[in-house]
Amino acid sequence: MERRFHCCLRLYFTPSILGGSVDIARGVSGSQRANVVPGQPISLPNPSALEWFNTAAFCVPGASCVNPVASAFGDAGRNTIEGPGSIILNMSINRSIPIKESRNLDLRFTANNVFNHVNFASINTAVNSLAFGEVTSVGNMRRITVQARFRF
Repeated sequence: MERRFHCCLRLYFTPSILGGSVDIARGVSGSQRANVVPGQPISLPNPSALEWFNTAAFCVPGASCVNPVASAFGDAGRNTIEGPGSIILNMSINRSIPIKESRNLDLRFTANNVFNHVNFASINTAVNSLAFGEVTSVGNMRRITVQARFRF
């Protein structure tokens, strides 16, 4: 029997502004950072798929949201949003059954994500998006495969 267990692998995300005017003038989109709202915590005590982090902690740089240096560029740091972790348990069982002198039947049962735990994979970090702060994708669900090989 073979087991592989992965726990608590986390991804980190950077808050950005989709289609920011400073970015468009430079010919790129989505690389301008948001501003951090002072006094607002980034993480939530009980995150959900609809709000993984405190969306009130970030704002679009402008007249209503100015950073300490009054720059048009946001002051949010890179990888400041802690993303969801993952818990994955993979298992496999092998069995070789001798049939005659030089013949064997090899069986292999493999299961990925045995407990079918939901692993959120990505979150929307574009401040001016309607889905800001929401989980946008999940990892693989449970998959079981059976293999048989007859060797002669």
